Amino acid sequence: MTPKKVKNAIVFKFLHDKIRSPKRYYLTVFLIFTLKNSTLKVNLLFYKTLSFQL
Repeated sequence: MTPKKVKNAIVFKFLHDKIRSPKRYYLTVFLIFTLKNSTLKVNLLFYKTLSFQL
C-alpha cells in the first residue's frame, strides 16, 4: 500500500468510527472524494472542520 492509500484508510477508519447515521455517512463519502481530489492545504482545512464537527 502506498502512503496515500494508508492515509485514506486511516481517515476512513477514523470517520467510520465516528459515524452512526446515514446522513453523516453520505456526507463523509462526499468529503472523502473531495479530499482525494484536493490539495494538502484544503485537506488540512477539511480535517480541522471535521474534527470540530465530530
